[in-house]
Amino acid sequence: MTRICNASVAGGARKASDLMFNAAGPARRPASRRPRSRWLAGACASFLLAGAARAEGTLQLPLGDPARREASVALQLDRIVDTRRGDAISAEEMAARLAGVRLVFFGESHTNFDFHRAQAQLIRLLHEQGREVLVGLEMFPYTRQAELDRWTAGDYSEAEFLEAADWYGSWGYHWHYYADIFRYARDHRLTMIAINAPRATVKAVRSEGFEALREEDQAHMPPAVRFGNEEHQRLFRASFESGDLVHAQLSEAQLTGMLRAQATWDAVMGWNAMRGLEQRGGPDAIMVVLIGAGHVTYGLGSQWQIEDEFSGRIASVVPVPLITADGEPVTRVQASYADFIWGLPASRAPEFPQLGVSLAGRIGSQPTRVIQVGKRTPAAAAGLQVGDLLQDIDGEAIESFAALRRIMAGHDWGEDLEVGFEREGRLQRLRVPLRRQPVATTPRTAD
Repeated sequence: MTRICNASVAGGARKASDLMFNAAGPARRPASRRPRSRWLAGACASFLLAGAARAEGTLQLPLGDPARREASVALQLDRIVDTRRGDAISAEEMAARLAGVRLVFFGESHTNFDFHRAQAQLIRLLHEQGREVLVGLEMFPYTRQAELDRWTAGDYSEAEFLEAADWYGSWGYHWHYYADIFRYARDHRLTMIAINAPRATVKAVRSEGFEALREEDQAHMPPAVRFGNEEHQRLFRASFESGDLVHAQLSEAQLTGMLRAQATWDAVMGWNAMRGLEQRGGPDAIMVVLIGAGHVTYGLGSQWQIEDEFSGRIASVVPVPLITADGEPVTRVQASYADFIWGLPASRAPEFPQLGVSLAGRIGSQPTRVIQVGKRTPAAAAGLQVGDLLQDIDGEAIESFAALRRIMAGHDWGEDLEVGFEREGRLQRLRVPLRRQPVATTPRTAD
């Protein structure tokens, strides 16, 4: 059985003595491969969040690499800061500095098209520089590898691939955020690796603990899963928005289950990326892992889970918009946030429309009940509320969160939807205009 550990970042895996640096980033000393441990040490940590989780923000936290955790770097639009050297470079230079790096965790914001454009640019530059490039995908559980192989072999049209791979069930974000990357991989025969865990696996760990892992699940995880140390908990807490009613109402046991699920996600994705690279890439191959930024920042996600098992070099890239969605300027970021920080334009509304609700499909018995309404979203503007039970959009039945995402993919900004829902036992209908909220930048005074 996979072993669970609560190793200290500051005193263990992230000690400065465990790292060597050169122009291409961290050069890890070769780690001896340990036999896969099959025992469970029991619960390693629990924590208490009183009231609403405090929104510390995640860009300026003194976490991660001790050599960089107390320093910050200045962002530059359309330039990339190498946080180990401190200089601002081009995308071409970053690709060159990745010489010798085997795994690149590229953190993304799923609905920001600029993030995906940057990912596609790095993949293309590495390929053009002669590297053998593989692409790791959070978007698919490892059970979907066969469909990915058929896609890169050219066996599917796009429509056939979306249906066969159950895109809107496996992932759900609009296909066109990722289409250019998938097309480039297909056209250049780049291997794509499904690295995520099946949702049922993560759900079982969250609700029942690591003891719920099946032998098949354990084969896709590192021998040890790090879970719940002080830094991991702090980053976890900081990811909650101020006034987040969903997380504020959860018990200590539920929050611990969420943190346990996060560690499971990180471990599975890191392990599958590593094994996919070893099994399907050559000795000089590089894998660019497309993965949510929360699994990358401060080296406390997937990299942390596998760094004792992987003898190659690992690097992280995370873009940061210079203005937040609330119009607040971002000028500096903690140097330990990522190895390379890519300055992007202001955050903006999603390129493709979203209703703006979270549904209870993964943690409740009624999969279309609204458990959260996002700020500045069409749902919020129209008056949808937490507790509403969604029934249909324009007469098309909503039976699951995947169905909602699939329906929304057929609409565009500027359209009006008619949403049927149940509130307090009464069926109602509501017109929901799909309108974006402009980003109101913070006024600046002259020096």
